[in-house]
Amino acid sequence: MDNDRHPLRVRQICRLEKGGQSLAFLLTDLEAGGFELTLMRSDLVTPSVELFRVRHEALAEANRQLQHYVADGWVLESEKIL
Repeated sequence: MDNDRHPLRVRQICRLEKGGQSLAFLLTDLEAGGFELTLMRSDLVTPSVELFRVRHEALAEANRQLQHYVADGWVLESEKIL
């Protein structure tokens, strides 16, 4: 992937809540190709960002992370079908 990572389109996949905190899963289509998965927690300053070459790999990682957080007591507030 090119290091020139300009976002083409950003979509929220889902949003979780736990103890007054929130966690948003964002999937960004990058202009240079590939996808960026961002997890933004309200209690952390720096989001977690991972880059993927293909969309299904990004969605598979989002699903893995989602399962981890739900198992840890986070509750699904909203979800988008992608």
